Amino acid sequence: MMFLERPAVVSAEVASDALLLQVPKQAVFDELERNPRFARLMLVGLSRRVESLVQELELQALGNGTERFVTWLLRHCDDPAAPFALTLPATKGAIASHLNLTPEHFSRILQELQQAGLLQVSGRKITVPHPARLMGNWARP
Repeated sequence: MMFLERPAVVSAEVASDALLLQVPKQAVFDELERNPRFARLMLVGLSRRVESLVQELELQALGNGTERFVTWLLRHCDDPAAPFALTLPATKGAIASHLNLTPEHFSRILQELQQAGLLQVSGRKITVPHPARLMGNWARP
C-alpha cells in the first residue's frame, strides 16, 4: 500500500502466532534506490501476490463448491501421478469461508469425496491417493 502514496484502509488477521515487523516507508524507498537486487525481489514479491489474487478470483468464479475445493486442493499437488498429503493451513471453517462455502457444505464435500475414494480425511490432514483421478472428475484448470 505504501507505493500508492495515499492512505489505505486495510486490515489483517492471523490464524496462528505471528511476528509483526514494521519498516518505515522511507527505509524501503531508500533501499529500492540503492539496491537493484532488492528492487527486483520486491517486484517478484508483488508479482507473486498479483498472480495469487488472480488465482483466487478464478477460484471464486468456479461453478460449484466441490470444483472450488478440488481446484484449491490440487494447487498443492506437485505430481498428479503421485499420492500426496496436505495438512490444512487453517481450520476447516476458515478453509470453507475462503472457498465461499458454509462449514456444513464443506463437510459434505469432504464426506462425498471420501466416500468416492478420491481422498481420505483425518482431522486437518487430507490424503489424495490418486490426484489424476480427482483432477479428471472435478478440477478446473
